[in-house]
Amino acid sequence: MYKEIEIINTDFDNKYLIRLNDKTMQVGFMVKDIVEFLKEEKSSREMQNHFKRKYELLIDQYVIDDIIENKINPFVIKHVDTSFNKILTLFNPSVLSVPKIILEIFSRLFFYTSGLILFLFNGYFYYESIRYKTNSVFEAGIVYTVLLSVLLLHEMGHFLAAKKYDTNVREIGLGWYIFLPVFYIDLNEVWKLSSKKRIIINLSGIYMQLVCGILLLLLSLFVNQYSNVFMAAFFMNFSIVILNLNPFLKFDGYWVLSDLLEGKDLNSVSNRIMRKWLCFKKSEEESVMIVYTMLRMVFMIFIISTFIRLLFMSIYRICMTGKMDSSGIFVTVLVTVFLYRIFKKRKIKKDELT
Repeated sequence: MYKEIEIINTDFDNKYLIRLNDKTMQVGFMVKDIVEFLKEEKSSREMQNHFKRKYELLIDQYVIDDIIENKINPFVIKHVDTSFNKILTLFNPSVLSVPKIILEIFSRLFFYTSGLILFLFNGYFYYESIRYKTNSVFEAGIVYTVLLSVLLLHEMGHFLAAKKYDTNVREIGLGWYIFLPVFYIDLNEVWKLSSKKRIIINLSGIYMQLVCGILLLLLSLFVNQYSNVFMAAFFMNFSIVILNLNPFLKFDGYWVLSDLLEGKDLNSVSNRIMRKWLCFKKSEEESVMIVYTMLRMVFMIFIISTFIRLLFMSIYRICMTGKMDSSGIFVTVLVTVFLYRIFKKRKIKKDELT
């Protein structure tokens, strides 16, 4: 099982990234060297001699065994439970050849300057685009086809920025996040980079959507027959940009804020603070995480209350009319996914125990 672990150099001194499938972990030189010896099936005695010879360190065998048992083995064996599940791998973008001039878009100064201009420009026309609607199923089909293309380009934006900073991207595909079908990209290796580079990579998908927003505005001007269609697509595209910037769901905004706060696992820290509050204990976390947790609680209350309202409205309509509308279908899907996730978590825990 150790032979499949990859060891990747990082931007940090004496720090390495080990990767196994979709799992990554930052480690120091000692763990990295032990993994290398495990891959070669060498003994603890050989590892001791290595550390003594290379680093002039006298490492006890029990220390090496402890690192293997409590750090490396859990990484190899433990299942990582997330709100995301893969459905289908579409292609491997690493085989694509990209001109260097395109990658220069993601140089820091140009990226942030042009990105701010694009965001303001899109935001200016966003309110105006609210009034545009589709008039037929055919037009709605065009809008959703355009949006699918834009969302795929969103993932390509992540890929291009990752390529700029020499990060390997192995797949782009389709998956489920909570109850939403989404495109995904393999960005596991970004953890080898500094937070400044990771922020650019995380924002690059939104950057690509903003570029697409400008193209949709131009199409609405020059293709008069479908002007309303392209403006409706523009409205939905920028709405998705705003959703992506939400720091309370694990979209791009969440990871950007995490990097701004020095790579904190926001959800874990926030959950720890809430547990202390429920036990009437004072949290020792920094004030920015206290504020984040309070805002996250407001967001969670809003989502839960909205769901409960939709649930009761759907039950009422079914009882009164015997029919299920779109909100009823939405709630049914949400409940199904929620129950499936509970069942899956229990099954994983049972398998780990056995």
